[in-house]
Amino acid sequence: MKRYAGIVRRLDNLGRVVIPREYRKMHRINESDLLEITSNDSGEIIVKKLNLSDELMNVGSTYVTQLVSAIGLTTAISDTEKFLLADGELKGTLSYRLPNQIAALISSRRFYNGTGSEVGLEGVSYIAFETLYLDDVFGAIYFVSNDPISDEDARMLKPIARIFSAQMQKF
Repeated sequence: MKRYAGIVRRLDNLGRVVIPREYRKMHRINESDLLEITSNDSGEIIVKKLNLSDELMNVGSTYVTQLVSAIGLTTAISDTEKFLLADGELKGTLSYRLPNQIAALISSRRFYNGTGSEVGLEGVSYIAFETLYLDDVFGAIYFVSNDPISDEDARMLKPIARIFSAQMQKF
């Protein structure tokens, strides 16, 4: 009888298999994460956690550059944990990790327009952001400024976020 190096699981009558907790913890796979399932010529089935951050950076870089040139505000994109890219005069003021206050607002799909200090971003005068989501939240798009962000500029975030989210749906 053949010895197996990994964990052996049975397929249930609906074609499901449980990924062992050890592997989920090791690879930080959570309940709502997207998984890509492929196979190769030798019959192996490969399950990979999708990294939306890479796709956000690829798709988002064009959006960020265009928005900065169109409206003149520093523009940034984050996933649910960190800023991924930013362009504009104030891009250096954004910390790598998202403050807990911003992460909480994003996870609850809340729009924000106010001071940076109110949401844990010291050194950022004013910030507005809108959540990016398909079924689940996957990030946010931001405008950053030394001056208060007008309601008119902040309102542009909602349709931009919807267009960007729709673009991400292809991945």
